[in-house]
Amino acid sequence: MRIHLFGLLVLACYIPITEAVMITTNTAWDNCELAEIENAGDYYSSSIQSASSSVNCSNAMLSVTGLASSTTTWTVSANLREPPSSQLKLELLRVGDGMGNSLPTGGISYLHLSTAPQVFFSGQGNTVDIPIQFKLSNLSISNTHGLKKLKIEYQISTSN
Repeated sequence: MRIHLFGLLVLACYIPITEAVMITTNTAWDNCELAEIENAGDYYSSSIQSASSSVNCSNAMLSVTGLASSTTTWTVSANLREPPSSQLKLELLRVGDGMGNSLPTGGISYLHLSTAPQVFFSGQGNTVDIPIQFKLSNLSISNTHGLKKLKIEYQISTSN
């Protein structure tokens, strides 16, 4: 018996604000595929990270652009658009600072996503290529096989 488990992360990230601030991401997580599990009883981790060797994914890169001032502060929030169809748990982690006017703060411990927006991390001024990693937990042989679609939404709020 061959079981395939796919993780598909579609990142909906275009959120315009009054000064045309945008948060965007690359498509690094559009088709993340786990290594094949070929035989019943094979061991596999119940938790995987996008940076591990068992997942064909790279870090996603978030960018905050369109700010008129380098002193404008911003906060990125994240949530799942819909709850997972099984007991899967998705978490996000900021694993770098990107490039820009200042260093982001927060997001350095995993954030468990739900359908309610939660603050992920903050920063100031235009910042690009902030690397984000995911962790998928509660994998089980009892989960149905096939394609798993998890849609993440990012929101940005600004203040001066």
